[in-house]
Amino acid sequence: MKKNLFITQNCTIHREQKSLKVVLEDDTSTIPLSIIENLFLIGNSVKLTNGARGLLLENNKNIFFYTSSYKMQGVLSNTKLQSNYRNRLLQYEASQNKSLQVAKHIVSQKITSIQRHFDIKVDKYLSKTYDTATISELLGYEGIVSNKMFARLKRHLDSYGIEDFKRREYRPTKDKVNGLLSFTYTLYSNLLYGLVLSEGFDPYIGFLHKKRGTHYAFVSDLIEYDRAKLTLFVARLFSQKFITDEHFDGIYLNKEGRKVF
Repeated sequence: MKKNLFITQNCTIHREQKSLKVVLEDDTSTIPLSIIENLFLIGNSVKLTNGARGLLLENNKNIFFYTSSYKMQGVLSNTKLQSNYRNRLLQYEASQNKSLQVAKHIVSQKITSIQRHFDIKVDKYLSKTYDTATISELLGYEGIVSNKMFARLKRHLDSYGIEDFKRREYRPTKDKVNGLLSFTYTLYSNLLYGLVLSEGFDPYIGFLHKKRGTHYAFVSDLIEYDRAKLTLFVARLFSQKFITDEHFDGIYLNKEGRKVF
C-alpha cells in the first residue's frame, strides 16, 4: 500500500536505484519508491539531490515543500497534478448541485465527533442539521456546538489549574491556549492543502466554507471532520504538561516548544 512520506529531520535524500536513501546524522534508511505516494519535505535542512528528485518526478511522485512551521512553499510535479482532473470535475459538479447536501454531511460529522470526544449531548443540534434549508442556518448550529466544545475545554483546563483560557479567540489571539489552537489548526490546514492537491482536488472549491481572497475553502471543510480531535490534542498537551509556560515566548511556542509539539 502506497503512503505519503513526510521528512522532518535534518537529512540528505539520495537516489539508490529504484529507492530513496535517507541519510541522517546517525542512521540511514532505504525506502522503495514503490511504497511512496508523495514526498513532503518539512524544513530548510532537508536536502534532496538531483538524482532523487529526478527519480520521483520520472515516476509521477509529487514533491511538496514546507517551512519548519509547516507553511507550504510550493510543489514540484511532473504530470500527475495537471492530468488528474476527474476528482476536480466531480468536485465542481457537486459544488453546483449538491453543495448544501455535502455541507450537511460535514457539519453532522463534526457534531458527532464533538459529542464523542468531549462527551457533550448535542443530539438536538445534530437532528436539526438534516432539516436546514440554508448554509447560514447550518453554520449557526455548527457555531453553537463549537462554542459548547470550547466551553467544555475551558472547564477541563480549569480543573488542571490552567485558567488563562476564557473563550476561543484568534483575531487577535490573547492567550497561550488560543495561540496553540491556532497553530495546530494552521499546521493541519497546510498539510491538508498538499494532500488535497495530491489527490487531484481543488483546495479552493468548498461546500460549507466559501472562498475569500486566498482562503482555501475545501481544506477548511475537511478540517471540520477532525476539529474535535485536534482540540482535544491541544487540551492534553497542557493537562498532561507536555507543554508548559517555559515552552512559550509570550503566547506563541518558542523553538523548544515546537520541538516538543
